Amino acid sequence: MTYRMFEEKHHASIYQRYRFVPPEEIRDIILHYLERKNVQPHALAVDLGCGTGQNSRLMAPHFQEVVGIDISECQLEEARAVTGFNNITYR
Repeated sequence: MTYRMFEEKHHASIYQRYRFVPPEEIRDIILHYLERKNVQPHALAVDLGCGTGQNSRLMAPHFQEVVGIDISECQLEEARAVTGFNNITYR
């Protein structure tokens, strides 16, 4: 049996508030990999299962466009509520 967690507004809000901030080392590993592959400029990042957008925001300064995708509309509402990232869209 499967359970879909963090889909209600209350759960999504708690998840946004208490989820740890992704370590910068994750970002650095991704960016170093792209640099070794000579992928410049960094045009598009797609964050599948983005939840409330923590990793989307971590990548935003380094990509022209970031698309965060999640099945939970409540999680996406939390992600969209964080301002200051004009190059991120959530679906």
